[in-house]
Amino acid sequence: MVANVERSWLVGLVAILAVFYLALGLEIGGATGFVGMAGGISIAAALIVRRRSRPLAGALLLVGAAPFAVLLWWSVVVPALALVTVVLGAVLVLRTPSKARVGLAVN
Repeated sequence: MVANVERSWLVGLVAILAVFYLALGLEIGGATGFVGMAGGISIAAALIVRRRSRPLAGALLLVGAAPFAVLLWWSVVVPALALVTVVLGAVLVLRTPSKARVGLAVN
């Protein structure tokens, strides 16, 4: 059980950060809020696809976190949240073994 917790705690943290993005987007509203909500969905999608494609998961993570932080650059919370999300998400993506296989298929 301890090994399972050690593997999944980082997934839980990044998922909570995605929920924070959704909550901030809902609270702000308008076009900026939509960007925040889309960012939360993109971060959650990165968690889902990380086993299939590391580059896609990394791209979803950056596309999810960066625009909202850029739009709210004057805030302290949102850029810090984006930084923590990208750092923890990158560690998670890099530590996850990929199921994608490279090579020629021989029938």
